[in-house]
Amino acid sequence: MPSTLVESALLLGSLRRLMRPPHVPPLPPVRSLAYFLPIIAELQQQPLPDGYLEYLRLKLRKASQHATG
Repeated sequence: MPSTLVESALLLGSLRRLMRPPHVPPLPPVRSLAYFLPIIAELQQQPLPDGYLEYLRLKLRKASQHATG
């Protein structure tokens, strides 16, 4: 399994959780990497467009800066 696929799944799953609307109930913590297996399968069926991995990296960097103030 390519490392970029795993990185993409980790970033995408993390950002989906971080970017949830504030008015919806919080999700429980991720307790296992198995949480990301369906996202890996999703990305295997429908790969990210070129350049999207870098976009996800940037988006997570901005989200983490915003969270830490």
